Amino acid sequence: MEIRNKFLNFPIQLLQGFLNQPKRCLRNIIDYAVYQMVYSEDAIFENIDDFMESWEVKIPTIRIQEIKSNGKYLFERISEMTSSPWTGIHISTYFSLKEEEDEFRFVCFLAFTAFKSIIQKRSWAKVSNDLLLARMAGYPSQESNGIKNPIPEKIQYWMKPKSSRRKKIFEYLEKYNRFVYLPKSRGITFSLTLSFENLAYRVEEKKALKDIKARLRVKEKERILQKVKGHFDQLRKNPP
Repeated sequence: MEIRNKFLNFPIQLLQGFLNQPKRCLRNIIDYAVYQMVYSEDAIFENIDDFMESWEVKIPTIRIQEIKSNGKYLFERISEMTSSPWTGIHISTYFSLKEEEDEFRFVCFLAFTAFKSIIQKRSWAKVSNDLLLARMAGYPSQESNGIKNPIPEKIQYWMKPKSSRRKKIFEYLEKYNRFVYLPKSRGITFSLTLSFENLAYRVEEKKALKDIKARLRVKEKERILQKVKGHFDQLRKNPP
């Protein structure tokens, strides 16, 4: 398998508690992803040896057993949830994060995976800061059963709107993750594939089309009003 195709895909819920226990969360991520690829009904590999050969990784026997048990537990537990937005990381990112200790890098990882869970396969998207923080905290939405999901203070600290800290995170994502955004838009308008110029063009194009459609609707209403008015003007001039 080509190195660029080696992604660990997982539901956003596996990010819960990441800043407090990053190693545990990373282990859950690889356990879930490998279990899905090797042992689930939708498996794409015949067995774990086939996976290790294709991905060129070596997994100790004791970890294989953990992947089977913990991966199965996570897979079945999250499968029961009604809403599970997906995200993913490259295998090289996983290995670099395993040795990471810098909280800034961890927050950048959470921000990127959150953006990825929001944009999915679209070329660009717009998200509120509240939803972005919820996804970074491992929640599909801002509320669960009508109760606002708790956002860890560390995430709130790093991602405070208009702060130099959040700007630094966005600059990091621009440099390493092809992230671009419109700094003066309401919410966060962003892309993970387009250039800044193309993103700006797409956004302005949508605004222009919306404006044109609105004007056409107004003109159509005016046309109908004139038609109705003309009908009754004729009735007044030529009563039955």
